[in-house]
Amino acid sequence: MPEYKLLQTQEGSETWDSNGNVTQFDLKCYIIGGDLSKRDAMQIVWDEAPASYEGLSKKSIKFDGYDDDRNAEFTVSYQRSSGSESTSDNPEDVMTEVGFSTGGGTKHIVFALKPRVVSGDNNFCGNLIGWNGKKGVEAEYAGTDVPDSNSQLTLTVTKKMSELGNAWQRNVDAATGKVNANKFRGYEPGEVLFVGVSFTGTEKSDSVKVTYNFSIRLNETDVPVATDENGNVITVSKKGFEYAWVAPKYNSKLRRDVPSLVRVDKVLEEVDFSKLGI
Repeated sequence: MPEYKLLQTQEGSETWDSNGNVTQFDLKCYIIGGDLSKRDAMQIVWDEAPASYEGLSKKSIKFDGYDDDRNAEFTVSYQRSSGSESTSDNPEDVMTEVGFSTGGGTKHIVFALKPRVVSGDNNFCGNLIGWNGKKGVEAEYAGTDVPDSNSQLTLTVTKKMSELGNAWQRNVDAATGKVNANKFRGYEPGEVLFVGVSFTGTEKSDSVKVTYNFSIRLNETDVPVATDENGNVITVSKKGFEYAWVAPKYNSKLRRDVPSLVRVDKVLEEVDFSKLGI
């Protein structure tokens, strides 16, 4: 076969959808010299062009013509494989697996629902657990760990490799360690913590299974946290991953600690989980 040189452009023409996903890529190729027939030149370009581009499959080749020196120009087109495309815009239509598990976790409490005094004077510590026997600023309450639900949710979705580019990876990274700002799969805002995602594939894969991992902690209402100077139980309402705490202060008249501050803290950022692409 006559000597020739094949050139491929470093960057081709990309077509993107409204979500920023590449749906088609056109690679320009040139056959320099060789005085080849159009069919032979086309076959060389087709055989030597990459088999895929960012999850898109090599689908077709177009002859664009000759220049004045009889150098042939071709366009190799890459598109989504028909078997990997969804027939619906609804993300739930490509869901392949939903997993849920709940186990024995713990949470730390310092306030007893109903203390039972066996002996001694309980006036000072009231419903607080694990008093160190000291008063005022030296008083401490160790509390205790109690069983608590530790629920995990996994969603496994079939996604095209072309959707899992840098933009998607940045959105996933930004949402990791944060909770849902809006309702998510039946859970109220603040109840779902995104803990990470994983998938395995190759650059030649048309699609892969992507597993999203979440931790669940339900919102709470009327949670008892302390007793005021009149003996009334103070309750708080909090989102699942918020933190409630009490600062005690010694009341010399009552000869016990009373709450000087009851606070509920937001400790995790809330984000829109729709950016995860599920």
